[in-house]
Amino acid sequence: MRALPDAPPAPTPGSEVRALSSSRTLASGIFWNGLGRALPVIVALVATPFLLHRLGIERWGLFTLALSLAGSFGILDFGIGAALTRALAERIGTPAEHEAAPIIVAALTLLTLISVAGAALGWVAMPWVMAHLFDVPPPLRREATGAFRLLCLGGPLIVVNGALWGVMSAFQKFRLAILSNLPVSVLYYAGPAAVLWMAGGLRPVIAALVAARLLQAVITGAIVLRLVPALSARRLPDLRLLRPLLRIGAWITVSNVLWPLMLYIDRFIVGALLPLAAVSYYATSLDVVVRLMMVPLAIGAVLFPAAAASYRTLPARTGTLLRLSMLPTVAIVFPACVVLAGGSHTLLSLWLGSRFAADSATILVIFTIGTFLSCIALLPGTLSDAVGRPEIGALILLAQAVLFLPMIVLMTRHGGITGAAVTWMLRALFNCTARIAACRLLGIAGASLVPRLLAVSGAGVGGLLACWLADPWPLRLGVMAAMAVAVPALAAALLLEPAERARIGRIACRLVPGVALAQTD
Repeated sequence: MRALPDAPPAPTPGSEVRALSSSRTLASGIFWNGLGRALPVIVALVATPFLLHRLGIERWGLFTLALSLAGSFGILDFGIGAALTRALAERIGTPAEHEAAPIIVAALTLLTLISVAGAALGWVAMPWVMAHLFDVPPPLRREATGAFRLLCLGGPLIVVNGALWGVMSAFQKFRLAILSNLPVSVLYYAGPAAVLWMAGGLRPVIAALVAARLLQAVITGAIVLRLVPALSARRLPDLRLLRPLLRIGAWITVSNVLWPLMLYIDRFIVGALLPLAAVSYYATSLDVVVRLMMVPLAIGAVLFPAAAASYRTLPARTGTLLRLSMLPTVAIVFPACVVLAGGSHTLLSLWLGSRFAADSATILVIFTIGTFLSCIALLPGTLSDAVGRPEIGALILLAQAVLFLPMIVLMTRHGGITGAAVTWMLRALFNCTARIAACRLLGIAGASLVPRLLAVSGAGVGGLLACWLADPWPLRLGVMAAMAVAVPALAAALLLEPAERARIGRIACRLVPGVALAQTD
């Protein structure tokens, strides 16, 4: 299907799947996907002061709302993008690979129709939104309405770009995708900044955002055409091919709605039951630590197509992918959690003052434990979606809603923000345990892997509690240093097979001369 410079030898069965799900491909994808997530943040940090200064506080507020609205257009995907990634990944290297082009055409056709309808609805409703929902001051209302209507025109581009990115993910082309979209990532903030040098107002800034999305669609579309040359052939979309995608996408949509709901609804409950100051203490501590979830999210974006490709052809490899993905998650996230758990009061005092730290240090530790468990749970949850069983994750989230929404109301009434934080942590513990157990039920993880994953999770929780409770400070620092090394080392011992540990040892010998000398003595 893909154009190659020379005709290679006939591949052995499963060889292409092995290549797409190899540890080297996985590591490369994690690096490039992580870079792609970090780069826009860096560009935004640099451009934000200038944009704020040139736009003014009110227009800047509207600009941030525009960015949020642009992100919310992704819900019109209805999970079809992720389902498309899975459908393509499981066909690569199999006789069914010829079905890729018709499926892509059908998916893009449906997404275009849905997103155009959503954009038209937004266009019509925008005057009411500006006047009543956002309560924009009358002098800015006409300008804001016109700017946000421009943004609605870019809505279909956002949805289609997401699906095209899913096609590249299925082929594990993360490096190509990141490098090709590097100019777009820069332009998304640098474009509005450049426009403000020449013209003031909100409309040119939003037009720059839409232009960046259009450029992204052109670049991404060209890459997808290169990956799947059969797309250039004229064909009518066969919407019957979308039935499996819609089934999977519906459950993914349920998860996509419930997951942020369960992650953030506690803030609204705290705000409804406690004074406004309590919300500040609670939400600020939670915002600090949940950013660590970017690590497993970046890894999961690579794991998803790799697992989808291997599950049907090489099902045993799916468990290997889980092991190899979990190790960098623990190695990166846990030391950061150690710093937050052991130094919660000191860090908050330096950042926001001693009074804030006195009210928030304990809940920061509780959130840190819950976030570590949530990071562990994300990868098993990604795998259940990748193998075509997204209903498992959706049902786990529904169970959390039933069990923990009443609990958080009760605990907040009687325990304040500490009670709410404890409930959040218990929900994360339930989610982690259920996700790992589901992997065993789905045949993703062998009988021995489930207890190993649970042991790593338990060791991490115990280590964070030890860092928090150790006193005085010299002892705490020693415990923190020991745990930051011991828990990732335990994870490596439990999750790596002997041959994998030996391979890492050989790499260490080549990279660190002292290790080689120690082994020869």
